[in-house]
Amino acid sequence: AKASDPRCTALMLCNPHNPVGRVWSADELRRLGDICIAHGVTILADEIHADFAYPGHDVTMFGTLGERYAGHCYEFTAPTKTFNIAGLLCSNVITVNPELKREFDVAAENIAGLTVSHFGLVACQAAYERAEPWLDALMGVLADNLSLLREFAERTPGLRLIEPEGTYLAWLDCRGLGFGSADELRDFMRDRARVYFDEGVLFGENGAGFERVNLACPKALLKQVLDNIAVALSQRA
Repeated sequence: AKASDPRCTALMLCNPHNPVGRVWSADELRRLGDICIAHGVTILADEIHADFAYPGHDVTMFGTLGERYAGHCYEFTAPTKTFNIAGLLCSNVITVNPELKREFDVAAENIAGLTVSHFGLVACQAAYERAEPWLDALMGVLADNLSLLREFAERTPGLRLIEPEGTYLAWLDCRGLGFGSADELRDFMRDRARVYFDEGVLFGENGAGFERVNLACPKALLKQVLDNIAVALSQRA
């Protein structure tokens, strides 16, 4: 119904999804693609977290679904999150459609052009060609941190982990803690637990009562964060 509205010309697809960590299946992506193609809606596929997929949840890049789908989308990727080089300013826009490429170039020129730093270009190539051991090690850290958060949620009444299929972010359901509003939950985390998360409500009204937890950190730091929350909850009780 949304795609059939003539005012709708593009759809933003996030795969894996940020913040809930959902990895869309190939069948789901084809169904989405069929709807958009039927109504002339261009797909903007944000796949910046595609390197972060947990076992059993392989990411299907939209452009690999077939020529029909690849020609109807822009894919956005980057080495910046995977290899921690965001400061070098390098990201990728991929399309096989010459007309979409032309439109993108015109839009980029209209905003004074898009440039890539020389350091970023070299770092991007080096990351993709030589840094797979880094990614393997990183996924091990994320798995350990996810286990730590999962165990904490299981033993803490009122908390529930939304099990992520991808990304290095965890969506933590705090609605069972009994706070009356998203503001009360935020104030508790910041003022009592001394913890600063991205509040779920930042991602829309349905996110009220959730916290987005960044797992891409040293395990000791995450443990300190969870210990702070545990102490603050015990004092609140």
